[in-house]
Amino acid sequence: MPKIFQILSFRYTLVCALLYSVLLGFGCSKQERVNEEDVEYRKDRKGNRILYKIGSSKPFGTGRVGQVSGNYEDGQKRFEVGFVNGLKHGTFFFWQQNGLKKLSGSYEMGKRDSILTAYGKAGELVYEKSYLNDELDGNFTLYYPMSHSEIFRYSEMCKENNAEFGEIPVRSIPRLKAFFSKGVPVGKYQVFYHPRGQNNLTLDELLKEEGEFDAKGKLIGEQILYYPRIESLVVY
Repeated sequence: MPKIFQILSFRYTLVCALLYSVLLGFGCSKQERVNEEDVEYRKDRKGNRILYKIGSSKPFGTGRVGQVSGNYEDGQKRFEVGFVNGLKHGTFFFWQQNGLKKLSGSYEMGKRDSILTAYGKAGELVYEKSYLNDELDGNFTLYYPMSHSEIFRYSEMCKENNAEFGEIPVRSIPRLKAFFSKGVPVGKYQVFYHPRGQNNLTLDELLKEEGEFDAKGKLIGEQILYYPRIESLVVY
């Protein structure tokens, strides 16, 4: 590409980025960070909850991205959420008291967007839900959280390997797999058995039930149930 076109392309990209920033009210201002005790929710005329800094007449995050965080009593960080014009915006995180993640996702001007992920006490997945415009849209997966006995065994394994709790990866076991479109389940779904310690089993061997939803979210056709490990009999 000739140099003159490279320069023009760069300027065009820069202008677009600046316009997008101005339209969202970000500008070039420094990000403001506050504690949860410094802000409060107020309702606008439509009943929407808008976040304000206590004592301020403007929504929190006006003209720049605002960050609200909170801690546990021992000082461990509990959550961190971004705001623009008083609405949740951008990525957010919640942490457990042991320091592992509890919840992560993102908002687009107050509406859930992208993948919302929840984690169990040892860092295992609890669910993954795809959102678009505040509605379930995309892959939807629920997982089996670890039981108290499994967490105890995991803790002992970490001690035996001189590892911090959460450092050793854990297996996340799916419980339900489905797909959503604009808040409605569509297409095929699958339900799985818990392996009960038989970690060598594949998802095909753990299959418990499967079926299908139509475009309106209604079950269609036959829902097939399987006996554990699907060794022989299939029930329609």
